[in-house]
Amino acid sequence: MQALIQLLLSGMTLVLLIARPPDAAAATAAAQAEERRGLAILRAKVTREVTERLGASLYRQMLIALGREETPDALALPWARELERPGLPARPVPTDTTTLALFEQGGGALLILGEPGAGKTVELLTLAQGLLTRPPPAADPSDPPPVPVPLNLSTWASRRLPVADWIADELFRRHQIPRAIGADWLARGRLLPLLDGLDEVAEPHRADCAAAIDAFHRADGLTPLVVCCRVAEYRALPPLALNTAIHLLPLDRGQLERYLRGAGPALAGLRQAMAAAPLLAKLAATPLMLNVMSLTWQERPAAAILAGLGPSLGAPAGTQTGASPAPADEARDALFAAYLARVFGRKPDQPGPWSPADTRRTLAWLAARMQHHGRTLFQIEALQGDWGGLSRSRRAADPVAARRRRLGLHPPPVAGTPRRHRATVMTTAG
Repeated sequence: MQALIQLLLSGMTLVLLIARPPDAAAATAAAQAEERRGLAILRAKVTREVTERLGASLYRQMLIALGREETPDALALPWARELERPGLPARPVPTDTTTLALFEQGGGALLILGEPGAGKTVELLTLAQGLLTRPPPAADPSDPPPVPVPLNLSTWASRRLPVADWIADELFRRHQIPRAIGADWLARGRLLPLLDGLDEVAEPHRADCAAAIDAFHRADGLTPLVVCCRVAEYRALPPLALNTAIHLLPLDRGQLERYLRGAGPALAGLRQAMAAAPLLAKLAATPLMLNVMSLTWQERPAAAILAGLGPSLGAPAGTQTGASPAPADEARDALFAAYLARVFGRKPDQPGPWSPADTRRTLAWLAARMQHHGRTLFQIEALQGDWGGLSRSRRAADPVAARRRRLGLHPPPVAGTPRRHRATVMTTAG
C-alpha cells in the first residue's frame, strides 16, 4: 500500500513538473541574451556605417584637428538665468580635449554648431566612433554602454511624429529593427541618438522639430542626446535645453599651411597660389571647400590655378583693382567649374554614356530639388515621388539658379529626361 502511495506521489510530482511554467529567471536570462544579441547586431551595423563615412573625410585622412570653441550662450542653461547673465562668453576648447570628453563632462547632452561644410557631421561621426569603442562599466561588464545611432533629422518633417516614435521608425527603415523593439530599447536607455541636420528640416517645420527634441529630452533628462545644426538656422530657433555646445571654427592659415605642406608636391601649386591670392585661403576655410580645392588643383602649378581664376581673382595680393576684393561667389563659381572639368577629364579613355552637358544638367536638377526639399546630403533612398521639376518662374527668382546659369548648369525639364537616365545619374552622383 505504501509503495502504491509513493508511486502516486511520484506521478503527481512529474505532472506538476511538466505543467509548471518555465522558470522566471531562465526566461529573463533568455530575453536578456536575445537583447544583447540584437544590440550587438545594431552596434556592428553602426560601426560599419561610421567607419565607411569617416574614411572618406578629408581631415580624417590628413589628421587636421578642427578648431572648436565652447559656446554656453547657445543653450537654455538654468544657471545662466539664475545668475541673470544674458550670455556667457565663448571660450576655447584645448586641442587635447576630445568631443567625447566634452560630451561626458556635460552629462551626455551636446549641441554641435558650425557653418556649412565646417565638419559637423564628421565631428558627430567621430564622437560616435569614440562612443562605440567605450568599454562597458567596471561595475557590470556584462552590461554594454548604449549604442550610438546617427540619424538625419531631414525626414522628420514628413510625418512630424514625437521624436521617440520617429527614432523607432528610422531604426526600422535604416537598420530593420522592429519598431516595438527599437522603442523599448530607447525607453530603457539602450540607445544614444545622434541627431544630425536640424537645419535640414523644412523651414516651416524646423521650430516644431526643435520643440519636439526638447520635449523628448525633458521627458527623460538622463537620456543622452547629441544634435547638430548650422549656426544661422539654429540662432533663429529657441535654444535647446542641452548641457554643452561647441562651435566648429573655420580653418585658420596655420592649419591650411600644415595641411598643404603635409600633402607634399601634389599641392605645392595650391599652396603657392593661396599665398598669392588670399581670397583662396578664405574660400578654403571649411574642410569641404579645402577638399574640393585639393581634388581640383592637385598636381597643378600655381600659375595655371591663378589663370583659371581670371585676371581679377588671380591677381597677386595687393594688386586687385577696385575698392574691395573680388567677390567670394565668383571665386567659388570658378572653383566648381574647374572641379567639374577635372572630374569629367579623369578617365578620357573611358567615355561614359553621358556627355558632360547632360551630366551638368542632371546634377543641376538634382541640386535644385535638394535645395527645395532642404537636403544637404544626397541619399538615393531619400528620393521622393514629388521631386518634380522647378517652374520657370521659380528658377528665374532663385539666386542660386542664376549662379548655376552662369556656370552653364541648367536644370533639365523633368518631362524631357527619361526616368531610367535620371536614376542612373543620381546613383552615380550619390
